[in-house]
Amino acid sequence: MEKKLQEDLRKNILTDAVTGLLNQRGLLLALEPQVARSRRYNNPMSVIMMDVNADGTTESYRHLAVARMLKDQLRWADLIGCSPHDEFILILPETSPEAAASLAKKLTRLVGELTAELGGSSPVVSYGITGWRRSDSASSLIARAAAALSQARSAESTHAIAL
Repeated sequence: MEKKLQEDLRKNILTDAVTGLLNQRGLLLALEPQVARSRRYNNPMSVIMMDVNADGTTESYRHLAVARMLKDQLRWADLIGCSPHDEFILILPETSPEAAASLAKKLTRLVGELTAELGGSSPVVSYGITGWRRSDSASSLIARAAAALSQARSAESTHAIAL
């Protein structure tokens, strides 16, 4: 009985164990009301999926440092989460894809500074950015951002953004 309760609890956890950010399940649950709000008021919303790779730093420590930096840089209304593959997912209500791309450029600079402080080499930062569409659900937004991230990674540059 206790083992089943532990398994049920594990399945219902909504945060990432390393960063304390929302995990993908928690993010999807928090994103649905944002999608409904955008649909009701026809407000913009963007999603950024962000991947940071840098040599010379401990991966979990770098991941935690980037998570803290994101918490400091984003607005209180924004949501930050982690995918199962340690990518960061940023939900930006009231934000156009163009404004999200500007934010991505700023975050690239900050990640570079942070990585240098940690003693690592210049990071490779890739972004997939998408804007909300009237037909979107939380899952379709995340899937489109993931597809854009995959496209950005294939560009093989030190800073790639795909919309």
